[in-house]
Amino acid sequence: MRVLILGARAPACLEWARCFAASDWTVFVADSLKWPLTRSSKCIQDFFHLPEPKSHPGLWIDALVRVENDQKINLNMPTCEEVFYLAYGRAALDPYCRVFTSDFELLHRLHHKGRFAQLTADWPIKTPETRLLTCDEELSALSFEASEWVFKPAYSRFAVQTQIPPHNNSLEKITPTPEQPWVAQRFVAGREYCSFSILIDGQLRAHACYHPRYKVGQASGVFFDSIDAKEITAYVMHFGSVTGYTGQVGFDFIEDDEGRIHVLECNPRATSGIHLFDNQPRALISALNPTTAEKPIQPTSEPRMIALAMLLFAATKQGVQPAFWKDYWRTRDALWRVQDFWPTLAQLPALIELITRAMTHHRGLIAASTADIEWDGQAIDLRSPSIRLDYPEQLKLLTTLPNDKSIRYVQGFQKGFLTSNNTPLIANVTTRMALLDTGSQLFPVSINDCHDAKNNSYVVSPLTAYCGYAKDELRRMGRPWIAIPMTCLINGGAGLLEWARLDKIVQINNWLLSTNLYPPGWQGDDLYALTHKLHAKFPDHALAFRSLNTYSNSELIKRFLEQGYLSIPSRQVYLFDGRNGENALFMAHHNCKIDTKLLEAGTFQIEQGDQLTAHDFSRIEMLYNLLYLDKYCTLNPQYSAEWMERGQRDGWLDFRVLRSKAGLIEGAVGWFSNPEILTAPIVGYNTALTQKYGLYRQLTQLCLQEAIKERKILNFSSGAAHFKRIRGGVARIEFSMVYVAHLPLYRRLVWRLLSFLLNTIGVSLMKKFKL
Repeated sequence: MRVLILGARAPACLEWARCFAASDWTVFVADSLKWPLTRSSKCIQDFFHLPEPKSHPGLWIDALVRVENDQKINLNMPTCEEVFYLAYGRAALDPYCRVFTSDFELLHRLHHKGRFAQLTADWPIKTPETRLLTCDEELSALSFEASEWVFKPAYSRFAVQTQIPPHNNSLEKITPTPEQPWVAQRFVAGREYCSFSILIDGQLRAHACYHPRYKVGQASGVFFDSIDAKEITAYVMHFGSVTGYTGQVGFDFIEDDEGRIHVLECNPRATSGIHLFDNQPRALISALNPTTAEKPIQPTSEPRMIALAMLLFAATKQGVQPAFWKDYWRTRDALWRVQDFWPTLAQLPALIELITRAMTHHRGLIAASTADIEWDGQAIDLRSPSIRLDYPEQLKLLTTLPNDKSIRYVQGFQKGFLTSNNTPLIANVTTRMALLDTGSQLFPVSINDCHDAKNNSYVVSPLTAYCGYAKDELRRMGRPWIAIPMTCLINGGAGLLEWARLDKIVQINNWLLSTNLYPPGWQGDDLYALTHKLHAKFPDHALAFRSLNTYSNSELIKRFLEQGYLSIPSRQVYLFDGRNGENALFMAHHNCKIDTKLLEAGTFQIEQGDQLTAHDFSRIEMLYNLLYLDKYCTLNPQYSAEWMERGQRDGWLDFRVLRSKAGLIEGAVGWFSNPEILTAPIVGYNTALTQKYGLYRQLTQLCLQEAIKERKILNFSSGAAHFKRIRGGVARIEFSMVYVAHLPLYRRLVWRLLSFLLNTIGVSLMKKFKL
C-alpha cells in the first residue's frame, strides 16, 4: 500500500510517516515548502514539492493528480490546513485514490468559529456565548464590556491575533468586515484541554485528550500531557454521530472553576495529539481501515513534547522553575528517534526557511508557518492554465471565441504549415504550434526539439539567433577587427550551445515574427502558474518569452526576474512614441518632415490590405525577399504569400502598399499591433529602383503616421540604426526571458553563461555599434 501525506512541515506528518512505515506502507510526503521537516526522514520513499495551495489551488490539485497517478497512491492523508483545498478539489482526486477528509462544506462550518458555535447550540458541550462581528458598529457595541470577551478572527489558527482580556487598547486594531469577520466569545477562565480524534463516517476510531502544559504564544502547545476525560470523549462521539465526519479533528476545551467543560473551537485537521499514539503505530494505521469496527484505540499515558521548542522556555520565567526541568527530562521528544534522527537535525533548515518567509512577507514566525496553506474563507478558483496541443481542441475553442487572433493564427499552422500548393507557409521554420489558455489570455506557443531542421529561423531557434544570425550581423558590420575575433568566439561556443540543447525550447506568445507583442493588461500576475504548468508539461524544454524591452515591458520584465527567469539580450530595437498624436516628439525631426513631403508627393498610390488580391501578395512576398533575404540574411523568416494573405484575412496583419501609376506594387508594409503598440514585421520594396524614390523612407513614414493616428508606440525592430535614430527612434535592448530552473545542471550552467556574456560583452557591442 502507498500513502501520500501532505503538510510535510508538520511534526504530525512525521508521526504519520513513521506509523505508516512501521505498518509496511510505502510513504511519500509533499509540501509547498522546499525543506520541510519530514523530507529528511528515512521512513519516506520520496518528497514532492508542490505549488502553494493558497495562491495557486488549481495548480496544486493538478500536481496532486500527477503524483497520485504516477506513484499509484492508495491513500491521500492531509495533516494541515491544505485539507480545505483538498476537500474542495477532491472530485479530481477521488478517481486515483482514497482521500481522507470530509466534504468541503462541513469543514467550512467547523473552521468558521461563528458557524461552529451555532452548530453546538444544542450539544451536550457548548461554546461560550459567541457573537459574529462583521462591522465596526457590532464591535463598538461590546466596547464597554470588552474585558468580558475574547476577540478572534472567525478564520484563524494558533490563536494568532486573538485578543484575551485585558486588551489595553488592542481592540483598535480589529476591523471586522463581512469578508473577514471576527467573533467575540464570552471569556471563561479555567484549565485548558485539547483533543485529537480520528473518525470514519462519524465512527470514532482513535481518540486522545491532553493538557498543553507549555505553549508557544497563546495556543501552540509543545508539551502534551495525556488525560482521561470521559465527558470529552462522549462529546466527540456525539459530534461524529451528528456530522458523519471523516478525517482527523481536534477540539479546544476549557474547564471552568465549577468543573463545567466548554468547547472553544474546532480544528478539522491533524493536531499534536497524534504524538500520543507513537507507541502503537500498527493499531493507528489499522484504525484507518473503513471496514474496521473495533473500539477506539487509546493513547499512551506518558507525555510527549517538542524538545527544541521546549528549550525556548529556558529563557522564560518557567525555564528557571525546577518543575519545568523535571517535566523536560522525564518526557520523550516526539521527533527524536535513534533509527531516524535526521528530522531532529532538519529542524534547523526548516526553521531558516520559515524565518526567511516571515521576513519576506513581514509576518510573525507562527503566521508565516501556514501563510501558504491557510484558508480564510476566500473563494477558491481551481482553474489553471491549459495547453491545447491537438487541432480538434483548438478548433473547439475557435468556435467558442471566433474573433480571437491567436486561435486563428495557431489553427492555420496546426493544419500542417503548408500552403494550398503543399509548400511551407514559412519556408525556414520547423516547429510545432499549440495554444496556451490562461483563463484570461490566449497565447500561441512554439515547441522546438533539438532534431528540428538546421538553419531554422531565429524566430523559433535560439541557436540560430545567437550563432548563425549573430555571425551574419558581424559580417555586415564592416569592422573585421571586431568581427573576426567575435566570429571565432561564436564558432567555439556553438558546439557548447548545441551540447546544452539550446533549441529544445518552448516559446510562449510566439507569433513567429521578428517582434512579438504582449497584451497591454498582462503584467505576469499568473506567471507562476504558467511556468509551473509549462515545465510540468515540458520537463525537458527551456521556457522562453521573446521580444521584451524596458520601454514597453519594464514591469513585466521585473515579474519575470522575480520568478527566476534569466534575461538573455537579443538585439537593440528602436521605438517611436506616438501616444501624443500630432504632438509626438519624433515628428519634429527634420528627416521626418522631409519623408512626409516625399510621401505626400503622390508618386505612389497608397492602398489598404483588404483591397489586395492573391497576385498582389505574391508580389509582396517577392519584395520582402529582396530586402530581408537577399539584402540582409536568409535566416530571417521566409514568409510565403499565402501566409501573408491569411494574416490580412484573419485580422492579425494589416498591410499597406505603394502602387505605381503603372499598377505595380513597389513597396509594402505589414503591421502587427495591439491596442498600445504597433510593429512592422513585413517590410519590402523594389531594391532595384533608385534611392530618389525613397521607398524605405515612405514606408517608414506610413508606419509613423499610423502610430500617430492610433496613438500607439511603434516598435520598429532592429537594423538601419542610423536611419531610425535621426528620425527620433529611442534605442532599447530587447530581451528574451528564459526559465531553466527545472533543467539538468549542465544545461542550466550553459544558459547562465550565455546570459552573463550577452549582458556584459553582448550589450556593450550592441550599444557601441548600434546593432
